[in-house]
Parts: sequence; C-alpha cells; structure tokens
Amino acid sequence: MQQHLRANDVSVGLVLCSPAQRTRDTWEGVRGGLSSDPEVRFAPAVYEATASALLDLVREIDQRQYSILIVGHNPGIEELAIDLIGDGVPKAVNRLRRGYPTGALAQLSVGVAWTDLDRGCAYLDSYVRPRDLLG
Repeated sequence: MQQHLRANDVSVGLVLCSPAQRTRDTWEGVRGGLSSDPEVRFAPAVYEATASALLDLVREIDQRQYSILIVGHNPGIEELAIDLIGDGVPKAVNRLRRGYPTGALAQLSVGVAWTDLDRGCAYLDSYVRPRDLLG
C-alpha cells in the first residue's frame, strides 16, 4: 500500500489513528508512501468506533485540514465509507460494497465542510485492497 500511495502522490493533512498496536503498525507501514508529513493523532475514540461515532469525529476536525486519513477498525470504517458514498467510480463502489478487508484504502472526495459531512455526500475516487496490488 505504501508503494500505491507513493505512485499516486497521495497527500494527507491529518491522520486519525486508533491507538491499537495493529493500527499503529498499519500506519507505520504506509506513512512513507505519503507525499506529505501529516499531523498524527492516536485517538482512543477511533478504537472500535461505530460509523456514526467516526462521522462525529470527522465533523469536529478543523476546517483548515484539506485531507484526512482514518486508520481504524471494522465494521465502523467499512460502514462509514459505504454510508458516505453518494456516487463514485462504479467498479470501486461495487468492490467496496462487497467488503473492506484489513489494509484496504478508500479515497473519497467531498464538496462540503467537515461539519456538514453526511450520508451520501461523498464521491468514491478509488478503492484498493491489498490483493489488488499483488501481481
């Protein structure tokens, strides 16, 4: 995934990461692929959060943050991504709706302020699973 991020020049302003060892390890494994040096918050509220709780966390983010990355756990992450999508690249939307395995990355675009983020307001730009990057 690190190589995928690098190849696609992904830049993030803020990372919200669960403090669990597994998510810390995931973050360490991908951080070198970003084209930015984001602020990182190890947020206990991300651990085992529901989609609704994650959405509330995102709504509290400073509006000056242009892009965020959440490193968290299922089922909350998967449900949040599905809830936010109103439209997107059809192939990516179909794959995401079939499951969100460990290490997957959904990239969504939104045209609203974080405080106004709600169901169906995002566009799914891409969705990559670790197995999509193998050979």
